[in-house]
Amino acid sequence: MSPLSVRVRVPNSKSPGSRMLSNNVGTRYATTTTTTTTTTASPGRRIAIIGGGLTGLTTAYRLACTQPSSTRITIYEASPRLGGWIRSDEADVDVGGVQGKVRFERGPRTLSSLSGSSWRFDDLGLYHLVTRLGVEVVFPKETARFLVGGDGGLEKVPETVLEACSTRFARRCWGAVPGFALQRLLRGRGGIPDDESVSSWLRSVTMSDPVTDVASAMIQGIYGGDITRLSARHVLSGMYYRYHLRRPPRGKVVMPASEREFLRSEDDGGIIVIDTVSIINTIVITINTIIIINIITITITITITITITIIITTITTTTTTTTTTTTTTITIPTPTTINTPPLRQSHRHHPPHSLSPLTPNLPTLSHLPSVTVTTVNLWYPRPNLHPPGLGYLIARHAPNPERALGVFFDSAVGVSLGHEPAGSKLFVLLGGHLHDDALHGGSQAIPLAKKMLSRHLAIPPDEECHAQVNMARDCIPQPVVGRDALLDRLGREMRSGFGGALAVAGGAYSRVGALAAIRAGFDVVEDLGRDWGRRASGAWRRGGLWRLRGRGWGCEAWEVVS
Repeated sequence: MSPLSVRVRVPNSKSPGSRMLSNNVGTRYATTTTTTTTTTASPGRRIAIIGGGLTGLTTAYRLACTQPSSTRITIYEASPRLGGWIRSDEADVDVGGVQGKVRFERGPRTLSSLSGSSWRFDDLGLYHLVTRLGVEVVFPKETARFLVGGDGGLEKVPETVLEACSTRFARRCWGAVPGFALQRLLRGRGGIPDDESVSSWLRSVTMSDPVTDVASAMIQGIYGGDITRLSARHVLSGMYYRYHLRRPPRGKVVMPASEREFLRSEDDGGIIVIDTVSIINTIVITINTIIIINIITITITITITITITIIITTITTTTTTTTTTTTTTITIPTPTTINTPPLRQSHRHHPPHSLSPLTPNLPTLSHLPSVTVTTVNLWYPRPNLHPPGLGYLIARHAPNPERALGVFFDSAVGVSLGHEPAGSKLFVLLGGHLHDDALHGGSQAIPLAKKMLSRHLAIPPDEECHAQVNMARDCIPQPVVGRDALLDRLGREMRSGFGGALAVAGGAYSRVGALAAIRAGFDVVEDLGRDWGRRASGAWRRGGLWRLRGRGWGCEAWEVVS
């Protein structure tokens, strides 16, 4: 299919001037300018960013680009490194007489482009960074994906209609077509129903358990979560809303109002051009995580103070016009008197429930759940131990005594050092909503991973390899049913407790994933820049939450110009 060129009109009064990033698979063009913008607020502002992960670094970078040079921006990070869950390590291996250095990715190693979506434009934030910072991005060919079904064997996810007719998984899912058609006839359009779980919603609109099983594998691989608890509204997003919303007029597409605002903020020429191969096609983007983190860090350190190995124990408030920052307390000025005795407790990482003890003003943070994932990196000196492809995920009804989520074939998709010895690299994910510290903690995870690989890939469990374990505690926020009400309550607590002087960003408040983390940094800076200008009038800023609730989730029909 030839690429489809779509131009989404975004009203904008900015002057023209753009740059394009392209690839030969299917393209989105992100318009950027080479000028640095500044806000009209008074100089000398002090900004504290708690957490030096991808969202924190992106936030700092965007603030450095948009704030006056007199602004003091400080990143506080408790661990001895930046990058958060994105981490690349190099290990010396010596297995079976084969020696050398091998790179292991601890977190995300690829990004799936949203090239076919008019519902999300998070990847424009990534393209902005790579064009501005000169980060190398690799666009590998599309690779096969696999699922583990009820019989415990690997089955290739179909990529063509012919494959869809020949695989067991797909044949079972064909039975959902009559049920979906019947439900589509019976259900009206126009209203958004009360939130429900992913499994409940899929079962109600398809009348098919096999479809729900396939969805469970994909969602476990992304969220590490239980589809009987995760919110259909948040997890399925565009699919969910488009099913219930009325069809837009011919020549228009539906997108959230938040995406309209993002396109306006990123576009300088009035038009965003989106080239797609097909609506379901995705591009796997491989990034060198060491390089991208280092380049962002080097760029922002020109104007930003980065404080490493500082544990924030208190976030408190004051009514003075000065912000005092120490190694143990961040004091935030607020327009009203708030008496809050500080709680003192140290944390290395900051998921919402562990941030809650830093201040008694935000009790709702303790109710935003997340899951823990134990990862096992394995390197075997024997090549080709896995089929060509990205990896495999495990459906909920498949035999899974190890409580695993899936496996990445890192020797096929990861960025190598270039001089690594030949071999097979595998990345096993255990736990998530199935996590058990006793089962997955410490060295217990390695024999579990090898046992599972023996069953799925026929790798002998006693075959010698180099293995490393890492427990990423509370690494994936869970958008469970009822999340909207929690975020509404959190927004009220932030306004009453901090008077608009505190903002939040990250997967717990928006979407999960590396692209979403970058986007969260862009969004919160855009919101803060807009609201700081209104601070004198007494208007409360939204604190990074408005895109999720209220008018931020309103949907609008936008014209598509062919």
